[in-house]
Amino acid sequence: MVSDKERTRVKNHEYHLKHKEEIRNRSREYRARNRDRLLAQKRDYYAKNRNRLRNQNKAWRAKIRGRFFDLYGKECACCHEREEAFLTLGHIKNDGNVERRELGNWGIYAKAIEHPDLSRYETQCFNCNLGAKVNGGVCPHKSDKESDVQ
Repeated sequence: MVSDKERTRVKNHEYHLKHKEEIRNRSREYRARNRDRLLAQKRDYYAKNRNRLRNQNKAWRAKIRGRFFDLYGKECACCHEREEAFLTLGHIKNDGNVERRELGNWGIYAKAIEHPDLSRYETQCFNCNLGAKVNGGVCPHKSDKESDVQ
């Protein structure tokens, strides 16, 4: 036997599916009309919960970085640095600026985790990552090795 509570939940769900666009439009209009009040509420909530929100965000970022390193390795692909505090996501094709504008820093990590692509991303230390940026896409370690061979 289905309870009244369950029946109401199903009915509400069906209504929302049927009127999705109408509900979305009403919500947009409400937010537009009450923009200042809603922003003030957000500011107040953040002020009252600042430390808790910061800690949650810090824990989320640490979890995302950990998942990235689990997938792509915990060692710099160039110099083999293993200290996690020095490691970051690196773009093999040196095109991270385009993706960062589109997704943001943490959006890139999320994408790299959701859709692993070893031909696009790798673990790099910050030195190799920045060195490649200022050295035309080639890490200074690699350009040194290439000049030693010649």
